[in-house]
Amino acid sequence: MPLRISPVSDADWSVIVPFSFQAFAHEPYWQLLFPGGDNPANHLRSIERMTCSYKADPEEQYLKVYDDETGDIISCGSWCIYEEDPFARDGKGRGIDKWIETPWVEGKQKEHVEWVLNEIRDNRKDMKKLTRGHCCQFLLRD
Repeated sequence: MPLRISPVSDADWSVIVPFSFQAFAHEPYWQLLFPGGDNPANHLRSIERMTCSYKADPEEQYLKVYDDETGDIISCGSWCIYEEDPFARDGKGRGIDKWIETPWVEGKQKEHVEWVLNEIRDNRKDMKKLTRGHCCQFLLRD
């Protein structure tokens, strides 16, 4: 079973999203980012969102690990690679420093989710090591 690594393609999200819901079913942060539960309708919404999202940010790279013999995806990860301080580069309130909005969340939960995501963003700014070029990694596995 030789394993390979390659960039995620549009078609891969239909595999990655369902196993992500299974892998993170009891993770509160996942439920904030992907409300609606583990069901086919929500998978479709999430696949559409992830397909658009990963294309929108050239600094965020998604890679998959797959079995070269079967083609089965084993794992997925994303890295945000910044060659310089993105907060200084983009300027206050722009780029990585802009208010994070969540058009996929509705009602009272929207305010809470946006508060959590923006607190994380603000905490990143306070970490001195993140005010220069850096790499931020997010991993996911089945």
